Amino acid sequence: MSAYAALKDNSSIGSAFHEGPDCDDDDDIIQYQQNSSDDESNENEKTRIPTTNLKRPSYSLESSKQSTPSSFILVSNHVTHSRFTPSNANIISQENYVLVGLKGNEFIVINGQCTLSILRGSILLNNHHYLCDQSTVHNILAPVSQALPIVSCTPILYGSTQNEVEGNESHLFSSEFSSVIKLSSLRTGLENIGTYYAPFKNIFFSNDDSISPTDLDRYEKLFRNYSFEIVLKDKGMIGLNIDNQWSLEIKDLTRSLANCSIPKIIMVIGNKNTGKSTFSKTLLNSFLLQNQGTKLSYLDIDPGQAEFSAPYSLTLAEELTTTFGMNIPSRNVTNNERISHYFGFTTPIHQPDQYIALIQTFFNHYIQFHKPKGNHLIINTPGWIKGYGKEILMEITSLINPDYLVLLSNSLNLSSPENSEVLNDLKFQQSIICPGIYQTSKYSASQLRLFNKLLYFHQKDILKFDFQKQILDSSPLKLSYQTRTDTDDFVGINVLSILNFEVEKSFAFEDVFLMIDSTIMGIYLIHEDIFKGFKPFIQKLLYSSENYPLYLRSEILERTFSITNQSAIKFMGLCMIHSINKQQSYFNLYLPEDNKNEILSLLLRGFKLVLVKGEGEIPSPEILSEVLISEHELFMNRLKGGSGEANYDKKRKLPYISFQNQKIGGVWKVRRNILRRSHRR
Repeated sequence: MSAYAALKDNSSIGSAFHEGPDCDDDDDIIQYQQNSSDDESNENEKTRIPTTNLKRPSYSLESSKQSTPSSFILVSNHVTHSRFTPSNANIISQENYVLVGLKGNEFIVINGQCTLSILRGSILLNNHHYLCDQSTVHNILAPVSQALPIVSCTPILYGSTQNEVEGNESHLFSSEFSSVIKLSSLRTGLENIGTYYAPFKNIFFSNDDSISPTDLDRYEKLFRNYSFEIVLKDKGMIGLNIDNQWSLEIKDLTRSLANCSIPKIIMVIGNKNTGKSTFSKTLLNSFLLQNQGTKLSYLDIDPGQAEFSAPYSLTLAEELTTTFGMNIPSRNVTNNERISHYFGFTTPIHQPDQYIALIQTFFNHYIQFHKPKGNHLIINTPGWIKGYGKEILMEITSLINPDYLVLLSNSLNLSSPENSEVLNDLKFQQSIICPGIYQTSKYSASQLRLFNKLLYFHQKDILKFDFQKQILDSSPLKLSYQTRTDTDDFVGINVLSILNFEVEKSFAFEDVFLMIDSTIMGIYLIHEDIFKGFKPFIQKLLYSSENYPLYLRSEILERTFSITNQSAIKFMGLCMIHSINKQQSYFNLYLPEDNKNEILSLLLRGFKLVLVKGEGEIPSPEILSEVLISEHELFMNRLKGGSGEANYDKKRKLPYISFQNQKIGGVWKVRRNILRRSHRR
């Protein structure tokens, strides 16, 4: 279906959002920052283009299928709270769950963590996904850093069965409630992240003791007992209201994929904050809901904002289950169903050649293992489509030649300068242009990356996180590293590699400890048969000191990533380097418990361990230990004359650390483009 048809068509599913021209709600025009791109890639672009071997592929726009209006203004309903008034008739609360009855024009916005199941009728999730299966329970993780899930009442489609509420509460819901759902608390530990790191205090709904009960109404008090809330008034949150044109286009794509026996590739591109991840996940969920029991492959190549990968990593995975809200990436080791590689940076600009090489590796793996199963492939890309980002995008499309290239744009006119500039020289079979949903998060890109790192290192199990204690409270893993005097059968850290640097040119090898201490590094386990090929290159870099680890140039290591036998090369995730004991030649490091056990097991089975460093910084909450936090609390109590004053010992003050904002030399303000009087002519 073309975007022009989407403008004229209406959905066949009724909901509170599909009300036609008589809707009284005011529409908000979503603002768009013209000519924006990745914030890490568009400053001084001409001087920042790195040297690379990328070549420009050829392309013609003749394969594009779009015919669109000459201009387009993006208008969308901005949902900030529920269209739902709770009462004794439509909401029933129990110890760990609530039952909610919805009428035809009602919807709720969910904030927090819960499970959702349908007891009667059907619902429309996010104004797009039609759900009526009573037997399925959906997990929902909804932080305010993303648009929140919206559950609306919708009529039963032809052929579906009208379900009745089961259990002791069935008589409490009259027939006027077309849809009845059950929302149950789901406490994963994420609700405690705000106590661990104060800036994330409100990212997940929690029982905030700082709010006075007198400031809450009856039903706001009710939800203090659960791990979620129904957003009843505008609190500055945004609901995920899938645009009608998106919905129609995604349904059209889903039907095309379901009816095609030949696997297809869909690549989603667009500027930052246009909704690429949302579009990709919505398409993924739509296909899995309509084709239950089947799998679909998903390639996440956005190292800065990846939801299906560990930080600094890229992933190709087979997906079988739907994801509503935030996705928690799996930490399963590399296998044929899921492979990950450590890229080491948050933007392709730092290592463009290696970035393309990894994508080639993923694509080869898809062709060899996923495509023969009939898996379609969805590719989510970074929001960098101009300048050098366009060059990288050209190379990616030349390698993959996607069947559908979905461009999220400010204009639906194919011939507009904006779209022509993006699509020209790209390789694809068909193009689809959809409106970008321009919505910025409450949190900056750097904050979201910090958030993802905290989730990674504090995850204990599936949907289980521990933010009750500091990572430093537990003992680190003590792992010896190999030196020039150790034999080939050494078990431990066998070699180090640093990306984007060349020893003796970018840095002196004597500084390697300084470069890797207190950083995040990637862990690779490589079978000893392949590792033997590294030996000649390692020998050239041995130094006279017996206390130094072995070092391998990154380009030598990167060549092994193209090996199709992924069982011989396993990316095992990330670790934090706590400290290095040079006298006894070992590292103190922290890593997730399940990874630790798997790594130690594989080391005993003949694998060699390689630590790889990119730009990884340890999250600041891990550096600011419990000692520093308690010191700050005591200091603040002393200033306020509180009870902590008597306990505060000046001798305990940490050196070189001040908790006060001090002005040195007065207040300095930067003045730009202003000449002094003497300079004016």
